[in-house]
Amino acid sequence: MSGKTFRISDVPWVQGEQAGVDFYFSSRSTSDSFRSVVEYARERNVTFGRQFDVHRSPGARVREFAGPNSEPFVRSELTAESLDDALTDDDSRVLRLPLATLIGLRSSSPNVLTVNGAICESARREPHAIGLFAEAFSTSVPGEEALVDRFEKKSWKQMQRLYRDLQPDYAAKLHEDSLVSPADLRAGHGKRLFNDFFISDRLGQASCGEQRLSIAIAEVCEQIDETAGVVTMRRDEGTYVAMTVYARTRQWKKSQAMRQRASEKIARLIGEAYG
Repeated sequence: MSGKTFRISDVPWVQGEQAGVDFYFSSRSTSDSFRSVVEYARERNVTFGRQFDVHRSPGARVREFAGPNSEPFVRSELTAESLDDALTDDDSRVLRLPLATLIGLRSSSPNVLTVNGAICESARREPHAIGLFAEAFSTSVPGEEALVDRFEKKSWKQMQRLYRDLQPDYAAKLHEDSLVSPADLRAGHGKRLFNDFFISDRLGQASCGEQRLSIAIAEVCEQIDETAGVVTMRRDEGTYVAMTVYARTRQWKKSQAMRQRASEKIARLIGEAYG
């Protein structure tokens, strides 16, 4: 791993309501996807917590599994050596790791990097999505609308930076929910996940019926009422779609049903692009 100084401190495990950004990498195993985000954090001198969760069993690094709580794990003391060993050992799978901070409203906001679960059996054979989440208790506190709005816009900018640098196939900014793999999307799961999301340029070029995926998704977004505050941004690395970040409260409520239908269609289109 990188030769940067390894920083460890008392980073707490995230509690309560959560919001985060999730990544899916089709060309990397689950363990390699997790490791790539760890390396990214370390290169930026992010501080890690003192413990991490790891499952150990023969062939664990590449064996199929349902999710981070589907098998026994131990909470191990974290050092540069113990984390490197767990991330590369054939008989280990790192499941959760606290760090501070890649996303969040405050610079001291604790984060947790985690492996997401698979819902249907076929999804266990695919790479799992990787989640990075922070505390977001303010999103449910009446009278804190300005703070919520600030959090949404800040996390959206953080998401763009992370996805530009890490280059996942697709990704989403989520509250409480977790991103899933294409097999789960094809099975009808993940219908609520694609309100604020990213698709890479290489995925956008994939065939989706008689269209490219990026064009098909753009057409879905165009069907939402123009007053709903939807923003689509095309960048070199791919396309970003924000259905909630810039929508005011009235717009958000008015367009909720339309956004839900759009998210369902987008989930299906992304799943089919891998079919």
